[in-house]
Amino acid sequence: NNGGEMWTAHGALSDKRTQLLEPTLVELKAPNQPAKKGHKEPPKVANTLVMFFRTDAGCIFKSVSYNKGLDWSPAEVINVPNPNTKFHALRLMPGGMLALVYNNHKRTQECRAC
Repeated sequence: NNGGEMWTAHGALSDKRTQLLEPTLVELKAPNQPAKKGHKEPPKVANTLVMFFRTDAGCIFKSVSYNKGLDWSPAEVINVPNPNTKFHALRLMPGGMLALVYNNHKRTQECRAC
């Protein structure tokens, strides 16, 4: 641990439809499942991160990185309402399922960005 001396910022995410605010981040873990037919190994999600954003568009947005956060996909809408309030994504143990804890009420009728 070098106290952050080697840390560098990589890129910036924005979306013309809304502001991307207060991100919450989770690392995906490979499921314990056999390889698909015709494949030698089970699906891999190593180094994959998903970042979820609060927005003022009435719904949550997400972006995905497949290289530990060096590069991110363009932000996209997920079909989860959000009244522009803070939420949190976390991994449940021991199974590793993801949970999204959020305020499930609407200030607007529908997501403006969908």
